[in-house]
Amino acid sequence: SSFVERDTDKLSNSGIIKASIEDISKKSCEEVFAPILFLIFGVQFAYVYVVISLMDKNWYQDKEFCKDFGFFASKLNDILNIIPARLTSLILLLGGLVRFNTKRALKVTLRDYKNQDKPNIGWPQSTMAGLLGVQLGGGAFYDGIYIEKPYIGDDTRAVRAKDIDDSIKIIRRSMLSFWLVYSIGLLIYTLVR
Repeated sequence: SSFVERDTDKLSNSGIIKASIEDISKKSCEEVFAPILFLIFGVQFAYVYVVISLMDKNWYQDKEFCKDFGFFASKLNDILNIIPARLTSLILLLGGLVRFNTKRALKVTLRDYKNQDKPNIGWPQSTMAGLLGVQLGGGAFYDGIYIEKPYIGDDTRAVRAKDIDDSIKIIRRSMLSFWLVYSIGLLIYTLVR
């Protein structure tokens, strides 16, 4: 339960798989691609991003400790992730080009990105749902309270444990695609300059 936000003792096997895929896709933006994108502008930008992201995760979750400051960090984190969340979706689409249905993923992304309570999380989650061809989201228990949430993706098939592995493979391929595109762009920039 420390990996996902939902109450895992109330989740079925498919609920645990869905929560894991949701969290993996969320973290692909917040903990993988966004810091790298900020690193392009300099180490200090990446450092500031990581600190704000950690403040959001650690302080906004605790309702008593530093509630106001955590709220500020959460909103600032939302602002800082506006561009990285959308770029993460594009990068995930690149990573899914060969093996996954990117046309479906693009359709699901553009339709369902807004089906999340935070403004940026829906982008990578809807892309991942589309690539895998599964439905994520829906209601779940959080701190003992059932909260209804909209669905993300199409219910074309049941989720399976292999989808967790596939989501990690998509992120690995996306990293490779990102570094390839970045390296080519840097090479062209160096040659033209």
